[in-house]
Amino acid sequence: MGMRWTSILVPSAEKRISEAIADARCCQVLRANEVEFEIVSTERTNIVNIRSRVCSCRRWQLYGLPCAHAALA
Repeated sequence: MGMRWTSILVPSAEKRISEAIADARCCQVLRANEVEFEIVSTERTNIVNIRSRVCSCRRWQLYGLPCAHAALA
């Protein structure tokens, strides 16, 4: 099975990141500085720090994979 992978990620991680990118399409990105971004959606605003790999939604920290907000940043 591992020989058929087309990515460096396991299939479940690849799927989660693809879903995050799709979910992120309806948001606006505002750059605060070199490493921090404000991601604005109709529901809420999240702050992403790409250097620290942290998002205010906490999904990036919990799952170890970029959330939709981080995918946009």
